[in-house]
This record gives sequence, C-alpha cells and structure tokens, in this order.
Amino acid sequence: MPGKILIVDDDPGILHILKFFLNKKGHEVIQAVDGDECIKKVEEEKPDMVFLDVMMPGMDGWEVCKRLKAASPNLPVSMCSVLSEPEEIERSLRFAGADDHLTKPLNFNKVLDFVHSF
Repeated sequence: MPGKILIVDDDPGILHILKFFLNKKGHEVIQAVDGDECIKKVEEEKPDMVFLDVMMPGMDGWEVCKRLKAASPNLPVSMCSVLSEPEEIERSLRFAGADDHLTKPLNFNKVLDFVHSF
C-alpha cells in the first residue's frame, strides 16, 4: 500500500535514487539531510516510515532513531548504512531501536521488503 516515506541522508545521490525508486512504486517521499531536520519532518509531516542514514553530520542516525522511537514507538525505522559489522547492526537494532538495518549499496528488493512489511 502506498504511503508517505521519509528518507534521511546527507548524500544527495542516495536521496535522489531512493526517492526516484519509491516514487515509481507509488509512494510519496519526503527528504531530510540531517537528524534535526528528520525530527522536525516526522513531527510536521507524519510519515508512515523512515529510512535513516547512520553517519551524518551533527546527530548520528542511531541517536535520531532513539529519539524517534521514544516519541513514536510504532513508527517503522530502517537504518541504512555502509556499516555492516555485526556489532554495528546490533547497535542499530538494540541500542537505537530500529526495525531493520540495510547496508549500502542498497538492495532495492530489501527496501521494498521493508516497505511491504508494515
């Protein structure tokens, strides 16, 4: 079911390609480039889910995710990162409370699996 998806990444290329892909699948996409903007967009735009980069300037994605989950525990959040070590994935899932951790480069089938799981 199409929904509103927030993509948060400081890399314009990632924002562009993920937005293009999700738009083609019928989803409305909003974007943010850092943690503060993400939190603001979640409050204002009420997205159905969030794809969140880990390594960003300022507040990292793990801290952003913790704050999002504290305010909206049912908001699905997938971390997206080049970090792929088991401890980093565990940090995303256990420490930050994310629902998933996708590694970059993103596999679009896994992106869709996450979207369709909610």
